[in-house]
Amino acid sequence: MNAHSVASKILRRMRASSGAVFSARDFLDLGNRAAIDQALFRVARDGKVRRIGRGLYDIPRKGTIVDARAPSPDAVAAAIARKFGARVAPTGAQAANAFGLTTQVPAQARYLTDHPAKAVRIGKQVIAFDQVVPKRLARHPISTAVIESLRHIGHDHVTGDDVARIRRSLSRTDRQALRADLQHAPTWMHRMIQAIASDDDHANDSVVKRHR
Repeated sequence: MNAHSVASKILRRMRASSGAVFSARDFLDLGNRAAIDQALFRVARDGKVRRIGRGLYDIPRKGTIVDARAPSPDAVAAAIARKFGARVAPTGAQAANAFGLTTQVPAQARYLTDHPAKAVRIGKQVIAFDQVVPKRLARHPISTAVIESLRHIGHDHVTGDDVARIRRSLSRTDRQALRADLQHAPTWMHRMIQAIASDDDHANDSVVKRHR
């Protein structure tokens, strides 16, 4: 397969995933590593994709390559996870904000990971990573997000409304994943997790009250 063909396939894949961030590892099925690196260098040099950090590329969602919105921190974190074969999940502060448990927006995008990943700077934005023991990260990222959001709110401050709000944010598939990952949650969270993961639409704060 020639370099032009590899570059064309890379561009096609990137264009099909608007907003995503990629590394060379995402294209290893298209050729050897040297061919992938050469193709990425070429399309970045020609202004067809944007190099946003060491080994990370995207196609801006709007505007030109030079003047465009930065990729979302979640997209960068997902690319880092794939690049290193690592697990990555938002910190409790980010997860709690995403679930609507708090209106406080973290000053910095920060993620938990089981790999010693370095911070990534994109323009003025820094996306940081905190290495944690592997057992703290559940098999499914959504499970870790739920657990970390409850941990952030705290044992004595989680309300029935918080439980209901998280549950409404999850799909049936998410809830199934959460049930499978219950063992990753501290014991004090188990009733809350079970209520969030339940298929019963009438979960309420009685679960929290019984726990206290």
